[in-house]
Amino acid sequence: MSSGAWTGAAVATVTAAYALGSRRLSTTPISSGMVFVGSGILIGPAVLDIVDLAHDAAPIVALLEITLGLVLFTDAMTVRRRDLRTGGFLPGRLLGIGLPLSIGAGWLLAWPLLPGLTLWELALVGAILAPTDAALGKTAITHPRVPALVRHGLNVESGLNDGMVLPFFLLFLAAIPGTHYAEEGVAGIFWRALVLSTALGLLVGWVGGRLLQWSRAKGWVTREWRHVHLPAVAAGRTNSPS
Repeated sequence: MSSGAWTGAAVATVTAAYALGSRRLSTTPISSGMVFVGSGILIGPAVLDIVDLAHDAAPIVALLEITLGLVLFTDAMTVRRRDLRTGGFLPGRLLGIGLPLSIGAGWLLAWPLLPGLTLWELALVGAILAPTDAALGKTAITHPRVPALVRHGLNVESGLNDGMVLPFFLLFLAAIPGTHYAEEGVAGIFWRALVLSTALGLLVGWVGGRLLQWSRAKGWVTREWRHVHLPAVAAGRTNSPS
């Protein structure tokens, strides 16, 4: 069996094993992230060396991109517009005020801690660290002693923060000489990441949703394929040129 096949088998085995015990693990402090990171270390070069990064880098990167896209999409699709207005617009304030301030704070705090980095590299660190996933603190957030409003606000914020930080990440990356995005320039990335990408995302999402509503009204789509349609639209938008 080729190394690529072993890699696929190992990833599938870990995923299937976690699925079998997912409900039991959900009652413990062990999160899915801990399981998969630990499994990655186990099957990686440091321990079992099942995954050969020298030969399997391309399929692993593709798998990571698909997984990340699905995770971000499923997190965001659970958020409704009315969720942003609850608790005096607490989720909206977390995203519109708290998130940019977190990026700025991370930028400033990285300065004395990482003196070898340039100004824009420090900004990149702030952008990377700002959108903390609520799943990392799931045990604390889901605790009944935490006010429901706070739990709801953090859940909504964590579902949208990654997508909102991505344009800042790309802008900071474009400002760093020598990177791939620097060739296009800050102005080009601003146009593509903030303006064009947002417009295309809204258009594709609106058209996909309207088509699904029309198909449901006609009785042409089954319940199972309705769930497939949504990630297919998201995947199509992700791979569209923008």
